[in-house]
Amino acid sequence: MADLRRKESSLTDNKRRMIISVHRYFSGAHNKKEQHQAMPLCKRVATALGIGEGTVARVIADWNQRNDSNFTAHKMISRPLSRS
Repeated sequence: MADLRRKESSLTDNKRRMIISVHRYFSGAHNKKEQHQAMPLCKRVATALGIGEGTVARVIADWNQRNDSNFTAHKMISRPLSRS
C-alpha cells in the first residue's frame, strides 16, 4: 500500500497573500448574511483554495503576529552542490 503521508512543501509569499486575501473576503461584512455561516472561516478558506485548514490557520496566525506584509522566512531549497 502506498504511503499516504504527504511531503511538506513551503508556501511562497504569493500563496500566503492569496490565503490572506480570501480570508479577508470571507470575513468581510458582505458575507455575514450568507448561508455558509455554519462552516468555520478557516474551513471555508481551505475549501475554496484546496489546501488544509491547518495551513490556513498557520498563515493567518503568522500574519496576525507580524501585522504587516512580511511573512516568516521559509527555507530556500536549491540544487545540491556537486562533490568533485
